[in-house]
Amino acid sequence: MTSSPPVEPAVAPVSARNNAWRRGVRRSIAILGLAWVCLAAQAETPGNFYLADTRMPGDLQRVLLLPLTAESDRAELTAGCESLEQVLQAELAKTRQFEVIRAAPGLLRSQTGRAAWSAGDTLPTKFFSALREAYGCDAVLFCELTAFKAYTPLAVGWRLRLVDARSQQTLWASDEVFDAAERAIQEDARRHERQGTKTWSSRKPSDWLVLHSPRRFGQFTLATVLATLPRR
Repeated sequence: MTSSPPVEPAVAPVSARNNAWRRGVRRSIAILGLAWVCLAAQAETPGNFYLADTRMPGDLQRVLLLPLTAESDRAELTAGCESLEQVLQAELAKTRQFEVIRAAPGLLRSQTGRAAWSAGDTLPTKFFSALREAYGCDAVLFCELTAFKAYTPLAVGWRLRLVDARSQQTLWASDEVFDAAERAIQEDARRHERQGTKTWSSRKPSDWLVLHSPRRFGQFTLATVLATLPRR
């Protein structure tokens, strides 16, 4: 009676082992990349904001942007309002969350008695109904600049409040100061600049400008704050 030859252990061909190794490396890189994206997104999310709901009301289509006001009458804040008011409107439009219409100071005065308002002001009884009639708006955005430093290290502070003009309920609010003297803010600003410019040019973008241009830094701060708005 002849015995069977010993069975050799199955060994995958070299090419198969290499392919498996490559797949493992690719999976590891993908996992690490996903973790980096999550950490990056978390780093750019301000902590001081309020949401009534994570979803924007489906019937909210038009938002009235009130004139940008300053927390005080300090000269640097007045200059900041002049410099960043158009930036605010542009960044709001980029969210594509709603139609943005700008309140003209003259019409605002005729309707409410003043050319500018902040969320902390005592509002007239018919404030929202008057604005709804004049502008056909569904919500009103109060905008206040709380900090502004136009020389390095730059600083910008925003106090924003979105109020449903029909129910007079606050839908979203944020009160945040971005100080470029902080290393974490510098890193977030550079990351935002790189992500924003890489689609426009194949050349390596420079992130120096975002930390030296008040307008560019203002864009970064607004994009970061407005990213916390309720989603559609």
